[in-house]
Amino acid sequence: MSAVQARFYVAGYERNSWDPTVTTVKMQAVSRGEHNREWAAATPSGQVTMTIRNESAADWFVGLLGKEIAVTFTEAPQD
Repeated sequence: MSAVQARFYVAGYERNSWDPTVTTVKMQAVSRGEHNREWAAATPSGQVTMTIRNESAADWFVGLLGKEIAVTFTEAPQD
């Protein structure tokens, strides 16, 4: 297997009060909806929390609040 894909939804975000350029984004594993029935049976739970300093990247996640996203895990090349 060369990659594994996970499905999450953007569950929330918080802008840092002492530094508004820092945003914490929280994601939860998808387990809702008929279209995710098979997926949810194989993915019981999971969370991702990221602290982002890049405003454009943070805004991308904020714009997807409540929506599903796909995350693909691949092995990182060893430089």
